Amino acid sequence: MNLIALHEATHETLALVAAGQLIQVAGGYACDRAEWEALAYHEQQEWRVRAAGLSVRKAVLVGKSAARIHGLWVLSAREEEVELTLPAGGLPRRTQWSTGYRYRRLILADDDYREIDGLRVTSRPRACIDTARFHGFADGLVAMDSLLRQGYYREHVSLVIARMGRCKNITVARRCLELAISTSESPYESFARALLIEGLPGAAVRPQVRVLPGVRVDLLVDEHVVVEIDGDVKYDGQTYRGTEETIVAERAREKQLHNAGYQMVRYSPAQLRREPERFIAEVSAALARKAA
Repeated sequence: MNLIALHEATHETLALVAAGQLIQVAGGYACDRAEWEALAYHEQQEWRVRAAGLSVRKAVLVGKSAARIHGLWVLSAREEEVELTLPAGGLPRRTQWSTGYRYRRLILADDDYREIDGLRVTSRPRACIDTARFHGFADGLVAMDSLLRQGYYREHVSLVIARMGRCKNITVARRCLELAISTSESPYESFARALLIEGLPGAAVRPQVRVLPGVRVDLLVDEHVVVEIDGDVKYDGQTYRGTEETIVAERAREKQLHNAGYQMVRYSPAQLRREPERFIAEVSAALARKAA
């Protein structure tokens, strides 16, 4: 997608903005409305971050905003702010904050940030650490899983955390790193694992477990309850196989697991976002049924 700098725009371009054919993305940048509306929500968020990053001179993208630029997993939020900092640690006056921007007071070392595609952005490890510090365990674990999946070494991230010293919520980042894995297959599988770790303390949550010959499950809780996170893409009739064929195969797989004595809980990403407490309650109830 092409971002158009409005401060360099011609009268014709400004007329397209006034007519609604171009839409302002963030800062002083706009794009074609039809192209924007064709993007998935997470893609729109990334372009908002890019536009915001290009519109500020000194600020550095941090936290979830930096994670998006690096292609790391981010749990989408409908009111997601663009997160920024000034390298020297100060903050601009709140009256200077653009709508939808959030400045964080951080001290960054020289190697904590770099320039990518004209944007000043924190490093991948620092983006994950700050996501955990700013947004909590679930968001942090999703980002850390993604980082390890990209091939980063746990020891490298640990060194960055150690260098940061005693700063706010750094223990959350340490816990996320300790429990992160490189084998998670989706952000919502990581999110479900985070919910289970937090909601069922003491339960053993194992990811990507082969429980029967030819049958691997997303998560296995206390060796008895299978948790599957199904995205809509599985049933779109195009990505994998025909919709009816997929449903028949999934029912056969469920029966196989049931006959082997496993309890099963299935959730979609949308359900996890809307009803995390219900998800934990259903897994807990499934564990109780098995115990009985």
